[in-house]
Amino acid sequence: MYSQKDFEHINNSERATSIAHWLINYYEIQAGYGLSMFLGINPARHNYDAIRIWVQLQISILPKRYRTLGELRKAFESLLPIEALS
Repeated sequence: MYSQKDFEHINNSERATSIAHWLINYYEIQAGYGLSMFLGINPARHNYDAIRIWVQLQISILPKRYRTLGELRKAFESLLPIEALS
């Protein structure tokens, strides 16, 4: 799990923000709190911020874990709680 200090310096790229917004819309993520702990992000983070941070971390990691947007989406989905998918 990441700590709050890990994100104080992260500026989300335009690409990460765009992908995060797509994921938020695709999965109809609600505003609020609670999702961050499933993403390994500090639980004090708002759902949307947590997704932006998670995406930025995933696209910044070298070597790349996910080669396509579909792979990244599936990885994100695998972290969501089951009740969020119903």
